[in-house]
Formats: sequence, C-alpha cells, structure tokens
Amino acid sequence: MRPQIRISPLSCAALLAVCQFIVLVPLLSVYPIGGSSEAREAQIADLIVRSGEWLIPLRNGLAPSKPPLFHWIAALFGSVSGGVTPFIARAVSLLFASGVVFLSSLLTLRACEAGSESLRRNKHTLAIFSAIVLTTTFGYVNMAGDARVDMTYCFFFCLALYPFFSACSTDSISGLSLLEIRKPWRWNVFFVGMGLGVLAKGPIAVVLPSVIVFCVLWSCFSWREALRAMSKPRLGWVYFAVLAAPWYVLLFFRGGDSILQRQLFFENIQRFMGGAEVNSQPFWYYVPEFLRTALPWSVLFVAMLPEFFSYMRRPYVQAEPYAGLRAIRQSYALWFWVGFLFLSIASGKRQSYLLPLFPAMAVFLSLRGFKFYSEMSDRSRARLLTVSRAALQVLFALLLIVAACFDFLRFAPPLQFGLKSEVLLFLGQFALRIEVL
Repeated sequence: MRPQIRISPLSCAALLAVCQFIVLVPLLSVYPIGGSSEAREAQIADLIVRSGEWLIPLRNGLAPSKPPLFHWIAALFGSVSGGVTPFIARAVSLLFASGVVFLSSLLTLRACEAGSESLRRNKHTLAIFSAIVLTTTFGYVNMAGDARVDMTYCFFFCLALYPFFSACSTDSISGLSLLEIRKPWRWNVFFVGMGLGVLAKGPIAVVLPSVIVFCVLWSCFSWREALRAMSKPRLGWVYFAVLAAPWYVLLFFRGGDSILQRQLFFENIQRFMGGAEVNSQPFWYYVPEFLRTALPWSVLFVAMLPEFFSYMRRPYVQAEPYAGLRAIRQSYALWFWVGFLFLSIASGKRQSYLLPLFPAMAVFLSLRGFKFYSEMSDRSRARLLTVSRAALQVLFALLLIVAACFDFLRFAPPLQFGLKSEVLLFLGQFALRIEVL
C-alpha cells in the first residue's frame, strides 16, 4: 500500500513551477542571442536602464512596437544588477513560463477535483503529467528561454481565463457551475488579467480571451446567457481601464498620433486585416506550424479530433455517467480550437502566436489520457506500463548522451536555418528535465 501524499493543489502547482524554473535557469546563458526580435526587446529594456526613459525608450530613433510591461520588468531586474544582460531578459520570460505551468497545473487539479473518486485520487499525477506535456512541447520550450513579450502575454492570458475554467462542477450537466461563473471575483480577475495582458502585448489580450470565454459560456449554457454575462457592467471594467489606459494616453501626449497609430492600428488592426507591410500567410499556415511547434504532443492531440467533434454533435444526457467531466474536457478543447480558428483568420501570422493555446492542450491531454487509461483492461495497463518504462529508459540514455555533449555542441559552428539554436537547446533542456524526474 502506497502512503497517500497530502499536499494542497496550490502547493503542488507551485512546486511544479519552481522545478521548471530551477531546471531551466542554468541554460539561459548557454546560447547567444541570434534573432532580431529577441535582440530588439533586450535592447529596449537595457535602454530604459541606461537612459531612464521608462515611457517611450527610443531605439535608434524608433519607438518600440510592443507595449512596455516586459521591458519594465526586465529593466527593474537590470537596474539592480547594473544592466540588462541576455540572461536577465530571458529570466523574465522563464519566470512567466513557470507561472503558466503553475496555472495549467492548478487547472488540471481543479478539473480532477470535480471528477470521480478515482480521478481525485490521481489528481497530483495528472497535474505532473500536464506540466510535463507543457514543458516538453517544442514551441513552448523555445519561447520559455527567449527574451520576448510572448511568454509574459501568455501568462496574463491564462490568468484571465483561469476564473472560468476553474469553476468546474460535475453536478452541472454543462460542466461549469453557473453560480460560480456569476461570482464577482472571477470577473475581476478576468479583467485584471486582460489589462495586464494589454500592457504586455496589446489589444489582442482583450479580443482573444473574450472570444474564448464567450464561446465556452455559449457551449455550456446558451448564447443569451453568455451575452448577458459578458455585457453586464462590472467593477472589473474599472480595474481594466486603470491598468491598460494610462500608458496609451501618455503615449498619445508624449509621442503623438504616429506612435499611437503604430501601436494600435498597425500592430493590431492592420496585422489582423492585412496590408502591404504585413507578412500575410494563408489560412492553413498554422496547421503545419502547430504540428511542428507542438511536437511531440501535436500528433496525439490531433488524433483526438474526432472525439471533440462528437462532443459538439451529440447533446448532453443528464443520466450519462461523467457528463459534466466530458463537458469540462470540451471546454478546454474549445479554448484551443476557438483560439486556433481566430488566429488562422488573421492575415498576419507567426508561430509564436500559438503559445497561449499550449496550456489548453496540456490540460486536455491529461484529462483525456486518464479516461483512456481507466477504460483499459488490467492486462493492457500492464503492457502499457512495461512499454512506457522501457521507452523512458532508452530515451533517458539517449538524452543523457545529448546532455553530456551539449557543452561541446554549443561551440560548434551554427547549423543552417538556426537548427542548432532550436533543436539542441530543446534536447538539452528535455534531457535535464528527464534527469531530474
């Protein structure tokens, strides 16, 4: 008999986040800055420290193209250490990446607590699995160690969605409790997360979370209830305005129409609608990009597409076992696919835009994986555990070889298309993570 480990959901999620931070911190200085985006954001943060201009730090006479929250945080750390180094700029992204792991693990725990007795008994295992899925996703690992604004935005994006996806209840056939959804604190956190997200990325931090929440509420209740909940006047609107509006107002008075137009019109509306200066991509651009950046889990996630669409076609039955838990999994699938469709409609596309969708994938795979495991026979479970154990031992040996060669490889000549900076970093981080586990 195994002793039951008594640990609160907050402590479990925080422990997973701290483990990721500790494992990845030594790797932040392994490779030099090689991309223009990462160099630009780090330079802007360093300019704030050296010039003392916190509102509009001009880089070669040009105003920054992104809001300043990431740069402010990096500059605060840099002012203590005497300057913004690549390590400090990347550490800010890693700090928020650990926050994303914390929120996704906590969401997994909340969903498990709303499930069956078996699911509640294995909630810590599923939280660990969701954290492993997230932190072994190729695109997520790259962005966690990049000095860019995307991971900061991803954290506040997840913070804005957390109040609704944590309101799990299998007592309700919709999977979400209407009484919990109506609580004021959930909406206050929603608007605070969006306000800080606007300071990190721009108005996309308002549009995309609002579209996802509306679609989830519509799926769980009705479009009238979703519209009523989204349009009701709330105190959170004031919190959002206090956080997001002042910088844009000061930007208008200090920088004039040209800078404000670049921040609001070009970086958001024109990138969405398209234009001569926008690198437009076809509608299906994110299909191969997701399959690549979400490796090795993208194939497994796509294989579950038929189940998701069967959810949408089949009405809920009150007497159906675990109908509420099925609806909870559907909500996370909606988080991903609504966001994926919205980003695909936009004209301007970049692979980093998929980052806020990876936490939904991790939680969904952990919940769906448990359902798959619980439906297996005892003999099939034993075979699966045996094969998994053998595969992990082989993978562990291979990754230890990669980790041992990592110091040598980082001094090798760069490979074509930056393959070294992406693939080798991913393998090295994954090897250290497996070694710790």
